[in-house]
Amino acid sequence: HLFSIYDQNILPIYWGLLVPFSAILIGSRKKALFWTVDYLALILFTSIIDRYFFHSQSIFTVDYNFLSGQFAFIGLIVVSLFVFQYYVQKTAGLNLDRDILQNENNKAQDLLNNLLPEEIALRLKHEKAMIADSFDNVTVLFADMVGFTELSSKLAPKELVDLLNVIFSSFDMIVDDLGLEKIKTMGDAYMAAAGIPNPMDNHADAAADAAIRFMEEVRKFSELAGIDIKVRIGLHSGPVVAGVIGIKKTVYDLWGDTVNVAARMEHHGIPDRIQITKATHHLLRGKYSFISRGEINVKGKGPMETFILIDKIHNTKKNIDYRIENLEFLHS
Repeated sequence: HLFSIYDQNILPIYWGLLVPFSAILIGSRKKALFWTVDYLALILFTSIIDRYFFHSQSIFTVDYNFLSGQFAFIGLIVVSLFVFQYYVQKTAGLNLDRDILQNENNKAQDLLNNLLPEEIALRLKHEKAMIADSFDNVTVLFADMVGFTELSSKLAPKELVDLLNVIFSSFDMIVDDLGLEKIKTMGDAYMAAAGIPNPMDNHADAAADAAIRFMEEVRKFSELAGIDIKVRIGLHSGPVVAGVIGIKKTVYDLWGDTVNVAARMEHHGIPDRIQITKATHHLLRGKYSFISRGEINVKGKGPMETFILIDKIHNTKKNIDYRIENLEFLHS
């Protein structure tokens, strides 16, 4: 008989089970239901044909044992299919939840990495204590957009923000390219540092190169946009303390006299020029060209010897042109 477990004719039934099970795995619920009903109807139909036509029994004879066996078999299949479908849906739901959670974790990690250096972000995930590290050799850079306040009265707020976003985005790319760490923006001012959180032997060179490229970017932007805007930059080298403090809106920040002096170099600087301290000049001499500005009175520090950074020494023509321009500025 067709449903005898010892009869090899039962094998097509087992193979046929692949149809509804596959429909559950790879198809929609409607398709799975269609193929399940179709499969059960086919099994019932073929079993009746086999029972009443091929075994020469009267079609009007009702064999209740036979029918109960068929319904028991069909019931087992239906229950198995529903259990299997529940398992598939549950597993799919868990996988979806896991993917969503992983996606959200990735977004959170990307956001954290945009706010903090990657090394600091990892430490924050595993350390509960306040993060504060000392660095002996760092060059701090401050850049301020000159004429931006006057420009803000002429442009719509969105235009003003778009303009600043373009300039600071170009600064971000330069900082990333040279291995500096962006610290923060403050209105129309930009702060970065070389030598943190990973120490650099050439921190002064990297900061100087960044400052020179900042100047070039602002000049190109001013020319292309037809807007009179300049940048004033200050550099100073020395020890700093860097870390993350507080529990809300935490940022990676710097503290120490080096930071204050670098800010003063920018504040007391000249538009479209890079002013550096004697400490930074000492690290760059022999590789870059300068104009001595002599001593200037720096708030909180008194008289300090400063220099105007021009460019790397090998750029001869640019150095000559800049020397003439800087001398005109210094003696005007």
